[in-house]
Amino acid sequence: MNPFLQHHIEQMDKLTRQLKEILRSYEERLEDCRDKNKRNVEENWALARQVKSLEETVSRLPDLQEENERLRKKGEQSVEHARQILTLTKKLTRDMR
Repeated sequence: MNPFLQHHIEQMDKLTRQLKEILRSYEERLEDCRDKNKRNVEENWALARQVKSLEETVSRLPDLQEENERLRKKGEQSVEHARQILTLTKKLTRDMR
């Protein structure tokens, strides 16, 4: 074989092997990037769901605070009524003696 042609074929073969290695390396990096992107997307979805849940909770907060205040007042009224009943019961017991 012609030495000049032989040299070019060897060079092409060497460059082809180098190109294959470079492509293999880029393919691995691309796969790593795809995996990382998938994890990031899943994390973003989870965070978006969490944010939505927190937004809903915050939007309900005024109603919950109002309900809490109403129940607190009702509890105070119940305690006051119980005191009145206790007072009347003690008076009735004294009157019956």
